[in-house]
Amino acid sequence: MNDDADDLHPPRRFRGPAMLMLALALAACGGGEDDTVVCTTEARPAVELRVVDAADVLLPGVSVSYQVDGGALQSLVCDAVLPCVLGYETAGTYAITASKAGYVSASTTVAVGRDVCHVITERRTLALQRAG
Repeated sequence: MNDDADDLHPPRRFRGPAMLMLALALAACGGGEDDTVVCTTEARPAVELRVVDAADVLLPGVSVSYQVDGGALQSLVCDAVLPCVLGYETAGTYAITASKAGYVSASTTVAVGRDVCHVITERRTLALQRAG
């Protein structure tokens, strides 16, 4: 047999461990069925809600009430600095109503899903019209 050909192929006793190491390396790179996901520890909002007037300006002092999947009614008052945050890390269907004195209330429904680690934040805007 040609000695040059033997240099290209390691002896059979080394092929098994080499194949095992290759399989382990591929699995560590995400090639297997049990991919490991590393989640962050941050808490993500389920809904970011902007409540605006007819000119698309954020309104201060807006009362917002909401229910998730028909559960307990929750409420908060939103200011005009940032969007309101409804529910951290809570997926489900949000029934939301915004109201303010001198304006007609507005409502919306938002479905919030989740991935492996967190909810997928939904961003919505409700426009309140002046009453009368």
